[in-house]
Amino acid sequence: MLTDNMSTPKLSYVVFMFMLYAAALASACCDNFDTAGMNRKSFPEGFVFGTATSAYQVEGMTDKDGRGPSIWDHFVHTPGNIAGNATADVTVDQYHKYKEDIDLMKNLNFDAYRFSISWSRIFPNGTGEVNPLGVAYYNRMIDYLVEKVFAIQKTQKGQIGILLDFVWYEPLTRSKADNLAAQRARDFHIGWFLHPITYGEYPKTMQEIVGDRLPKFSDEEVLVVKGSLDILGVNQYTTFYMFDPPWPKSKDLGYQADWNVGFAFEKNGVPVGPRANSGWLYIVPRGLHGAVMYVKERYGNPTMILSENDLCSVCLLDKQGVSTFELYFTTS
Repeated sequence: MLTDNMSTPKLSYVVFMFMLYAAALASACCDNFDTAGMNRKSFPEGFVFGTATSAYQVEGMTDKDGRGPSIWDHFVHTPGNIAGNATADVTVDQYHKYKEDIDLMKNLNFDAYRFSISWSRIFPNGTGEVNPLGVAYYNRMIDYLVEKVFAIQKTQKGQIGILLDFVWYEPLTRSKADNLAAQRARDFHIGWFLHPITYGEYPKTMQEIVGDRLPKFSDEEVLVVKGSLDILGVNQYTTFYMFDPPWPKSKDLGYQADWNVGFAFEKNGVPVGPRANSGWLYIVPRGLHGAVMYVKERYGNPTMILSENDLCSVCLLDKQGVSTFELYFTTS
């Protein structure tokens, strides 16, 4: 996937979540997992394997060292919102155990680490005064990353990017109506962001449906937004079938109502793919290929990071995970 051939997207940096390449971890620490003969030599030169985390899911210390509350804190502390009333108050305590995590990355020979920064840890009040303890934490973590794993060149050229989620949408049938429904879903899901960045305007579908409720770009804004992307991150988890709904169009105005589509998870009684451990998540390797090729062909073949892909495994070192990601690597 790393060639200049115009039939292939420019995946110059390919960063997957920690769990995605279970085979790599298994080969590093366990002998009883079959990696189907796959190793780093199975991939083109320059292919980058990495791990990723989300600050809220791993850091803990939600009300200490100056961190302010976020909307997620309120949500998870409301009984009934989260299974077992679990919270992120501690999670895996990366705030204190970041060195252990980074040592694991080094031992597993990862090439990259994508982490997020908790806004309310830096700005406890949302804006204004900066929390020095929060800044110090991220500095400590970055310093240790540089020391142990990822050497940083003396001169770095900054890149501007955006990370977007993109479910791959396929028409349920070959009808024109279902094809248009699938395209509406693509336009409203990822086109909402990539179309202005690439072309300086929202997709025509959105303009026609949303009408005056959709903001208009001024000439000055177009100059700022159009062509502003250096690198694109794509979270690609699953694939859905889309159909033109037979029911009357909703009179309620809103983002999801504007899609005006029906979702299906099977066709003629056959699921779109094996279901993983979440009700909405199906294992569909062709969807990863479809999403990447769609972005490549419609939005100017940007440099892409495949930033997330997972199947919500109950256990990290599981045979289903290894075989699933083998499918993704060999068929996408």
